[in-house]
Formats: sequence, C-alpha cells, structure tokens
Amino acid sequence: MNSINISAQNDYIDIILLGLKEISVGIGISELCDVSVKKGDYGSTIIFVPKGNVNVQDFFWFGYYLGRDYKLDMNEVTIVSEKEKRNKNSLKPDNEL
Repeated sequence: MNSINISAQNDYIDIILLGLKEISVGIGISELCDVSVKKGDYGSTIIFVPKGNVNVQDFFWFGYYLGRDYKLDMNEVTIVSEKEKRNKNSLKPDNEL
C-alpha cells in the first residue's frame, strides 16, 4: 500500500485531524503513518503514507468512531454524548428509552 488519500471539505479534514489526536485508533494510525495535508480554499486532501504494515480495518474503525463520536454543525465540532450514541444506535424513539 503506497498511500491513502482522503479528499473532503476543510471542515471534515479538520475533524479527521482532531480524531487522529483524540481517538485511540486514530492515535495508532498516526503512529503507523506519516500524515500530511494539502490545504485548499474549500477542500483539502489528507495523505497517509504507511511507515510499515498498516491494517486497512483500522481506517474502517477510525471512520466508525469518528462518525459516532463527533458531529459538525455550523462549523462547530461537538462530541456526541453517551445518550445520543445510544439513541443513534437504537430503533426505539427517545420517549421509549
């Protein structure tokens, strides 16, 4: 695997960079890869260049935890509460929990 590139709006790239510092899987990925960012005016590209053997499943779980724990509203990143996480994964309405 030569490199993994993720292109997205700047706000989403900023969330990914935050996750690389705060989520355990992200910290592991940042230790196993050289991470660089090509910034643009509206969109950017983050580039992961593996230093050695990197498991592709780590990127899957990183994306899962990033989507579960962080949300972007009006350019403001908030960490999702435990109750919101449970509600997001539940099929029952809030009033039945």
